[in-house]
Amino acid sequence: MNANPTANMNVKSTEDASYSALLTEISSMAETVESMSRARRNQALSRLYWRIGERMAAMQVSEQGLVERLSRDMNAKFGSGYSRRNLFYMQKFYHLFDASAVQTGLSWSHFRALLQVGDDAAREALFDQAVQEELSNMEVSLLARRAAGLGVPQLVRRSGALRVAEVVSEVPGQAGAVVLDLGFETRVQVKLTGVGGALAAGDLVQVAVSGTRGTRVNAAQRGYFYDGVLERVVDGDTVIAVVALGCGVTRRMRVRLKGVDAAPIETASGREADALVCKRLKPGDPVVLETFRADPYGRYLAHVFYWGSRRREKASAETILDKGCFLNQELLDAGLAVAR
Repeated sequence: MNANPTANMNVKSTEDASYSALLTEISSMAETVESMSRARRNQALSRLYWRIGERMAAMQVSEQGLVERLSRDMNAKFGSGYSRRNLFYMQKFYHLFDASAVQTGLSWSHFRALLQVGDDAAREALFDQAVQEELSNMEVSLLARRAAGLGVPQLVRRSGALRVAEVVSEVPGQAGAVVLDLGFETRVQVKLTGVGGALAAGDLVQVAVSGTRGTRVNAAQRGYFYDGVLERVVDGDTVIAVVALGCGVTRRMRVRLKGVDAAPIETASGREADALVCKRLKPGDPVVLETFRADPYGRYLAHVFYWGSRRREKASAETILDKGCFLNQELLDAGLAVAR
C-alpha cells in the first residue's frame, strides 16, 4: 500500500514549523547574551546553554540530522560556539544539573569540566567543592580529570637543528654576502663562512650563536629551535628568556608554554604551578625553546627544555634539546596544568 503523500507532507510541515520555532527561541536567547558586557556574558552563558539543552530535550532534538542542522544554522548566525559537540554538551548539561546549579555563578568552563566526571557522586562532590571554595575553572578542570581517571596527555617532543636561518636574497655587489631571516621578523646582512659554496634564496643554514660561521641544513632538519638563558619566571605557564637567534643577535622574549594551561597565580593551584617552575628553573639557567606563533597577548608559544640544576655536568644546547627535561610535560605530569 502506498503511503499517503498528503499525510507525509503534513508531518514534514509540522516538523519544519517546530524546528523554526526552536531556532527562533534559541536565537533570541543567544542574542540577549551576546548584547551583554563581557563580565555579565561569561556568567550568562551557563544559563543560556542550560536553557538550550532544556529546549532541545523538550523538542526531542537528538537525531543527528537535526543536531547538524541546528549547529549549522546557529553558527551561521553567531559565528561559533554551537558545534555538534557543544550542542551535545548542552543537552548533557541539562540532564545532569538542575536549574538551581546554574544560579551558583559557575561559568560554562566550570560545567564543561564537571561533565567529564561520569560518577554522579564524584561529580556532585566536586560541584559542591567548586561552589564552596570558589575554585577557578582551571582548578576544577584538574580535579575533574583526576576524578574521571583520565590519563595524562602526552605532548609531542620533536628535534631539529638549532638557529636555522633562511636566505632571503644575495646582496648585490658583495660577493658571498646574503640577507638572512633569523626568525621573529629579524634580518641580518652577513657573509657566512663554512657553507661550502654560494648561497641562494631559500637555502637553509644553521648559524652560530655569534660570528659568521654557518652549516647548510635540509628542510627535514628545519624547526624553530633556539637556545638562550632564563631571565625570570612570570607564573606557572609563562617565562621570560633571552634567546640567541644567531650571528650575535639576541632577543628578549616573553614565552607562554605551549599545550598547557596553569591556573591563575592568584589561586592555590596557580601558586603550586608557579612554585614548581621556579624550583625547576633559576635565572641564568640555559634553556632551549621550540617556538611557535605568538598568542593574542604578544607572547610566543614554546616548548621549554632545560638541563636541571641537580645535574652536576653541564650540557650543550643540543643535548638539552635531545635529553633535557621537558617543562611543559612536567606540569601536566604533576597535575598542575591542563592540556590546551
